[in-house]
Amino acid sequence: MIIMLCLHIVQVNPLHVNCDTGLEKAQNSAPPLVITSENLVADNKKSTAIFTGNVKAVRGEMELLADRMVVVYGEDRRTIMSVTATGNTRLVSGDRKINSHRADYYTENERIIFSGNPEATEDKNRITGTKMTYFINDERYIVENSRVYIIKEE
Repeated sequence: MIIMLCLHIVQVNPLHVNCDTGLEKAQNSAPPLVITSENLVADNKKSTAIFTGNVKAVRGEMELLADRMVVVYGEDRRTIMSVTATGNTRLVSGDRKINSHRADYYTENERIIFSGNPEATEDKNRITGTKMTYFINDERYIVENSRVYIIKEE
């Protein structure tokens, strides 16, 4: 999943940023990244976009929710380098949910690192730990200091 943020070609209203230029779809068939929030502060000199207040980033079936999200983008203003989500952070993808205080997304190897009491749930099963790394393309997790709760269906 390659996330693109096109801050110089963007449709903005106070609550919605839509980065669908058609270019991303033509290049990699990935759906656009759509971020909604109460506030947005973009700083092209620092290559950052700071979203605050009920932030929701959606790409296809996956959504990331947080109180605050900082996006760092490349010089071309199209390539996202990293995303840091803080405060009531939640990743939802189908039946899977991961809650934590902080989530750091890195495009280099398509991974998200959850910290601050991360907890993953799927159906009734639950995994907790001190740090949880999710490799998106592989659908693989590494959990430090893990505790797994498997609930047997009756």
